[in-house]
Amino acid sequence: MKCHNPHDPTPPATPKECSACHAQLERVKSLSSHANLACTTCHKAPEQHRKSPRSVQPTKPETREFCGQCHAKSAAVKDVPKVDLDEHYRAFLCWQCHYPHLPEGRT
Repeated sequence: MKCHNPHDPTPPATPKECSACHAQLERVKSLSSHANLACTTCHKAPEQHRKSPRSVQPTKPETREFCGQCHAKSAAVKDVPKVDLDEHYRAFLCWQCHYPHLPEGRT
């Protein structure tokens, strides 16, 4: 399938799903504990990203509390690893050490 001219990365049609361009990442994520989460749970992709992906990047969580919605000791979500956000490496965002797309969230 021809997606785009390699010298013009603008796709001829705007992809509807993240996996249209990020199939390899989708395969890796399918083995992780985050497999059932939609990409847009943690990432916001502006419409312009779909048209010009290199010039407009999707967002990443900007606070530790974002991941804490599920992973903080006080979070109501069951069967996920919990961490004390007040004690655990406060100087970093979670994804700076833990790659959430890998199985078990390993770094």
